[in-house]
Parts: sequence; C-alpha cells; structure tokens
Amino acid sequence: RVKRVIKGYLYKNNKGEDIKVEGLGGGFQFMNLDTELFNAHGLINDDIGYTDLARYIFFSETRLDLREKAMEDYFIGENKDIEYYLVYKKDKKNVLNRKIISTLKKTGRQKIVYADSCTLDAEILAGLNITFKQIPYEVRGF
Repeated sequence: RVKRVIKGYLYKNNKGEDIKVEGLGGGFQFMNLDTELFNAHGLINDDIGYTDLARYIFFSETRLDLREKAMEDYFIGENKDIEYYLVYKKDKKNVLNRKIISTLKKTGRQKIVYADSCTLDAEILAGLNITFKQIPYEVRGF
C-alpha cells in the first residue's frame, strides 16, 4: 500500500474506465532500532554505553547530532553558549563533586551536568554557573 501511495496506481471506475492516481512521491526505509535506552523500570539500560547515552542527552537538549570528536573527559558538546557534560560509568557511582568540577572547562559559560547524584548544594552550583540534572530522572524521553 505504501508503494502505491508513493508511485501512484490505476483503478477502474464504475464505467470500467482506467483511472490513474498520481503518486505523492517520497520514499521509505526499513530501519532496525538499537537497544532501548531505558529498561522496564525507567532506569538506564545496562547495555547502553557512554557514547550512546551522551548522544541521546545532547540531542534531547539541543536537537543536534553529537560530534564525537569534540567529546573529552566528561564534556560531550556545546550549543548556544551552553556546555553539556555527562558523568557516567557503568556500574559506578557517578557523583558530581568538587573533584569532577575541577576537571570541567573554565570558560565561564553555563554548564549542564548529568550525573547520578551531586554532593554540592544549589548555591555553590549557581555560583559556578552549573545546572545539575539527575540520571535517569532528568534525561528527557521522547
């Protein structure tokens, strides 16, 4: 049916005449989806790696594809004067703390940092121009 909509088709009317319906054009592709990001409990799937999670977060924040070449340490990318960071290692406690903050770029720009938890209070983060977002709860779904 999809092919007929794209390419067009013929049919006979009540008088037996051939009627041509022009196709709408376009195309279609069959795609295989990769592993689901979230498991049935809403947690990050154990099979998801750092790069896949970073790509998803960057796209959900910016609607742009992630340039993996730009990734370094916890930095995953930037857009419109906002830097995005991801503190995530499988099977580890991924905590935003002073040690992690000391590794972030010193640009003065707004920073959004995703991690499991944070040991710093909101005043300290605000003073450093950092917004903390908790994994998995603040990872946007589509």
